[in-house]
Amino acid sequence: MRHPPAAAFDVVYVPEADAVILEARARGLRTVTGTAMFVARRRPHSERWFGFAPKDQADETFLVPALSD
Repeated sequence: MRHPPAAAFDVVYVPEADAVILEARARGLRTVTGTAMFVARRRPHSERWFGFAPKDQADETFLVPALSD
């Protein structure tokens, strides 16, 4: 049974598809892996730690496609 508004988030990124992600996908949930969250947080972390933001914008839109599959 699929629950359209439900999603599973996992902070583990090695392996990217661990037991939590695999089980969520098997249940038809949308998933966001630790890799997706790590990349999405790159800009704010760079700004805070190093005083500048990366020039590309890819990380700011990374989670949107991940949640729309």
